[in-house]
Formats: sequence, C-alpha cells, structure tokens
Amino acid sequence: GISMEFVEASVWLLRSCGKHEKAIQVLHDRVNNPSNRNKAASTSTGREGSTSGSSSNTGFWSQIKYESFTAAHLGELWSSMDEHCCRLVLKSSATKKLLENNPRLGLSVFTASHPQNHQQWMDMVANEDPLFHAFYPGKVVKLLKSVNPSVPYDSMTELSGGSPPRSYDRRVEDGIKPLPLLSGRALAATFLESVVGVSTNRPMESKNDAFSTLPPDEASEERAANMHDELAYLLLEGVITERGDDDNDVDTELGSLYRGKLRRFLCWHNAKVRSERLLASLPSSFLQEHALLLGRLGRHEEALRILYCDLQSLDLALEYCDARYEREEARFEQEKTNRNQYDETNNNIMNARNDLREHQGESVRCAYLPLVRVALESDSDTERGTAAAIQVLALRRGAIDRGSALRLLPQNVPVSAVARPFLIPALVDSESQVRRLKVAAALLRAKYIDLKRSLTDAQIKAQASLHAVPALRTLNLGEPL
Repeated sequence: GISMEFVEASVWLLRSCGKHEKAIQVLHDRVNNPSNRNKAASTSTGREGSTSGSSSNTGFWSQIKYESFTAAHLGELWSSMDEHCCRLVLKSSATKKLLENNPRLGLSVFTASHPQNHQQWMDMVANEDPLFHAFYPGKVVKLLKSVNPSVPYDSMTELSGGSPPRSYDRRVEDGIKPLPLLSGRALAATFLESVVGVSTNRPMESKNDAFSTLPPDEASEERAANMHDELAYLLLEGVITERGDDDNDVDTELGSLYRGKLRRFLCWHNAKVRSERLLASLPSSFLQEHALLLGRLGRHEEALRILYCDLQSLDLALEYCDARYEREEARFEQEKTNRNQYDETNNNIMNARNDLREHQGESVRCAYLPLVRVALESDSDTERGTAAAIQVLALRRGAIDRGSALRLLPQNVPVSAVARPFLIPALVDSESQVRRLKVAAALLRAKYIDLKRSLTDAQIKAQASLHAVPALRTLNLGEPL
C-alpha cells in the first residue's frame, strides 16, 4: 500500500492550497481504512507511546497519532477565526468523530485559543474575547451537546457508578475539579466554563475603566447573557440527571460536582445569569442555590433567612456574607486603581477618593449587618438569636460596622455577654491598628524627608555652574568649559 509519508505530504500540499476539507477527508479515509487500521494495530503495542516507533517505520499511523494530527489541523483552522474555516470545523465529520473517540483532545480544538490564566485574560484585547463572536460559541455548544463520547480517556472512575465508597474531596464540593467528559452535557459545560473564564480566573469586570463611557453593544451583551444562562442550566441539568428517582435528594459524587460548579458559578463576580428566570425554574429543594440567586438580586436578608433558618446553618450564612464582603472589597480596590489611572486633575482624584470611601463604608456596613438582623428577628428563642448575633460580631469584628451592630442588639443584653467575645478584642485590635498606622506614618515621613533631601541635592548640583542658572543665560557668557 501507499506509505503514510506520501499521504501526509499530500495532506500538507492540500492544506497549503487552502483545500482543508479535502485534506481532512483524505487523511480520514486513509487511516480509517479497515486494512490499514489492522496493520497499524498489529505493529503497535498499545495506544500510549505509539506515535513513533514501529507504527511509523512500517508506514502506518496509530489511532492516537491520527487524532493528534487531526486535532492540530482543526485547532489551527478554528483559531484563525476565519468564518469559512470555523464553519468547516463545525460541520466536519472528523470533528465529531474526534470528540467521540477522544473528548479531551477534541475539546481542545475549541478551547486551546482561550486565555488559560489571569494574566492572559488581562493581556487580551476586546476583539479577542471568545464570548463575542457572531457564530461562536452557540454553535459549538449545539455540536458538543449532540456528541456521545464512546471512549472517555479522562474518565474519573471514582465518579462513575459502582465505585467504592468515596472519600471527601473538597474540590468536588467547591466545583474546582474538572468534569469527566462522559456526555455531551459535560463537554458543553466544560467548554462554556472556558469561554466565560470561570475556570481560568478571569479578572473582575470594571464599570469605571476607560471603556465604560462607550455605548454598550447590546447584541454582544445579549449573546453573553445567553451563554451564561446556558452554562447555569447545563450544570443544573447535571445535578438533576445524576440524582435517581429513589435517591431521596441525595447527590451522587458526579451530581455533587455539578452542584459545586453551579454554586461556584452563581457566586462568581462576572456571572451574567438572568437570576429571575433561573430562580423561577429552580426546584424548591435547591435551597442554597435559591439563596445565591436572591443575593444576586440584592435580596440579601431573604437569602440569609434561607441559610440561617431553613438550612439552620450559621456557617453557610457567614460564608455567604464573607463572599459578598470579598467581592465588594475587590470591586473597591479595582475601582480605586482605575480611577487613579484615568482621573487627570487633582479635583477629580479627590472626588473619586471621597466616593470610594463612601462605597467602602457602605460595603462594610451591609455585608454582615443583615445576618445580625436575621439572627435576632428569626429565632423564636431570643437568647439563641442574641447569642448567634454576638457570635457574628465576635467572628467578624474586623469587617463589621461595630457601632451599628451594637445598636441592633436588644437593650437588655448585659455588657458582660458582649465584653469578652467582642468589645475587648475589638478594643485591642483598634489600639494595635493605631500603633501600626503611627509606625507607617513615621516611615512614610522619613521616606519623604529623604526624597526631599535628594531633590535638593540634585537641584544644587544642577545649578553648580553659571551656565546652568536660568537668570544668567541671557548674559551670553559663552559655552561652558
């Protein structure tokens, strides 16, 4: 038969002429010919390590070498962002076959060009955002959902049925662990996680940067919201599907991973989910998800009532407040950086700083006070509610508005009940902060004096000759020696 070296050369020739569809088809027909496949299998000891060696020497490619070559070709076409090439990738039977036989490698065709970390997202220009293309990513999601992977290379046996009792894995609960690509749903969800950036640490979007004054692109924003909704519904579907009819609302480990990813996404600062729509379709048993969606709508006390009263968990309520506080602080820091960069006059800078102080004060007051109110108002046992409120004050004394929190407590609460857990530690913290600020102020003052001395020395040195003195230049004393 014809050696694969000649077939590969002809494929490269077709690619150089722009006949990519023909090149894909030639290679596909050659490798999937039954006689060639049997010869390649007989000369290879296995899938791993068969990209070179005996299979190459006999002129036949192993399956994994063919898949890698095809994935590189398809990925090159896709990353070109040429509409014709992208449509070819989407409709090619080789793409779907690759996704079925090697889901992880097939998915890399569409995700390899995405930013993979925080810095790459920061360096990305606006027109490179994978979310804002007319033919993309909705059609990719449609393709991926139609795929039924037959050989899950990366299947996680601990998440499949019939596995031994699982050990606790925090990454599953937090939704950080990758989904096993066992279904079209998992493929689509993993792809969308990469597109929106929730799995690759996309930075928080700012409302006060240089682009905030530009008119919004409503079509792009609509597409982005659609994809965020699609991801949320795929994750919700995964939770429900992995729960059997007689599981009594108990998740399997794969269901727990889907649930963890759903909660992580709903807590994400860049999520653009239409909360009202998702809230209307959420099963009533998904209490924590209800709370997260209510929080996205600004109904924080309702969310905290679900966590504290219905789920009877002060820890979950504190986690909710912590996440909200951290988001507000991160937004405050980013807005401060952006305003310092783009405000040009001293007056604007001072106004920006005043606005930021007000914003910071609001975030600190609002993050934990709703939980104090809920604990005091929702408990039928007044003493238990008061104890919970005092516990919140004690645990978050560095982040809460202490005066407002104390005013919320009942008037009959004795000072001794608040002194040891809250008042004394808060007083010690305040005194320590005053001392730290005094030391910092002294260091900054010393640095200022040192810089001023250096400036004075530089000015004296610069005016050490007659020619350097501006007032004497008009005398035409000649060039300096």
